Amino acid sequence: MTLSRTIHYPVVLTRAEMAFLLSLTGVQTLIGLEDKGLFPADTDGWQALFLQGRAELESHGWLEQRSGSVQTQINEELLIIIATIAAPRRVLVTTLDSPNRPAQSVTHYLASRVVEASFDGARYHLATLASPDIMVARLAATLELPVQPPPWDEFMLSRERAKKAAADPQPEQLVQMGVPPASALPFARALHSERRARLQMLHLNYGQVETSHRFNALLGEDQDDWFVLPANGAGLRVCPASAPALAEQIKGLW
Repeated sequence: MTLSRTIHYPVVLTRAEMAFLLSLTGVQTLIGLEDKGLFPADTDGWQALFLQGRAELESHGWLEQRSGSVQTQINEELLIIIATIAAPRRVLVTTLDSPNRPAQSVTHYLASRVVEASFDGARYHLATLASPDIMVARLAATLELPVQPPPWDEFMLSRERAKKAAADPQPEQLVQMGVPPASALPFARALHSERRARLQMLHLNYGQVETSHRFNALLGEDQDDWFVLPANGAGLRVCPASAPALAEQIKGLW
């Protein structure tokens, strides 16, 4: 029997629905979208959430009773999405910080499928993406990165100098710190903008995080965007940010 409910993206699930579906996989946490309310510690709280989730899935058409049977079945495409976020090989968490706005976060789960997920405090929003390239393109659009690489030169900074630059981003002072003259003004503008993004790639093995890699983005105006990446020792590598550069950085963390 084919379920009448058809997948339309994004799929929106309540916390109770997500808890019920994840219980079918046996996982005890949702890496990248941690939510304490998703896994109540007390038995009564968990049982109530489980039954609520089942009832909501039924009312929303995701869970249906088989014809002529007491058994129920769940939409197969939805189950594939849940299996992907429950047991990914890699997880990419992107957090965007903007002045006077709450932080925004989106998590990508990579296995045989790519699933994009976010949580607004009440509901989960899920979508299957066609490929990792689509994931990178969507992230580049979210971060408003330029399509073409800017002509600025990359450079190295010690962490101590990076803190001083952030505290007083004057182009002349940046040049004295070793920033190439052509890069000093766009880098200073990015430091003044206060728009930031943090990207973290997690590699997992049987649900356990094995490695974690992070880098930051300084998001300015008029293509004044920069990636700040850890370098050998205590240094930082600062390079112009663009959609192609984002693809290169993410694929380098594969």
